[in-house]
Amino acid sequence: MQLDKHATDVLGLPVPKIRFSYGDNERRMAQHAAAALREIVDSMGFQPSVVQDGLLVPGTRSHELGGARMGASRSTSVLNQFNQCWEIPNLFVTDGACFPSASYKGPTLTLMALTCRACEHILDELRAGRL
Repeated sequence: MQLDKHATDVLGLPVPKIRFSYGDNERRMAQHAAAALREIVDSMGFQPSVVQDGLLVPGTRSHELGGARMGASRSTSVLNQFNQCWEIPNLFVTDGACFPSASYKGPTLTLMALTCRACEHILDELRAGRL
């Protein structure tokens, strides 16, 4: 991801340009996972109703994560522990952008918990007059 040198938004700020492609390691991991799942399914005597051999097109059904890392320091992250942008205090990012990497399981429940925490913080800040 990088800022586009030519395209800007309505405020004149450069827009992000995202380039994504799978590498050899991702392809090998997907092949290994597919083979392991086939072995499990076969050993249980099942016949899969759908077989997905290739990697998904980016953005279709996977959980896209990263881009606005959450952390303890503005020098190493974009968001604080409440998903609040260090540089723009009234901006809260409560989607998968806060994760620096992906885990084995889907992030939905964790994102819901982080959003609840961010909302509680927003209310506290509003009540205190800081937002």
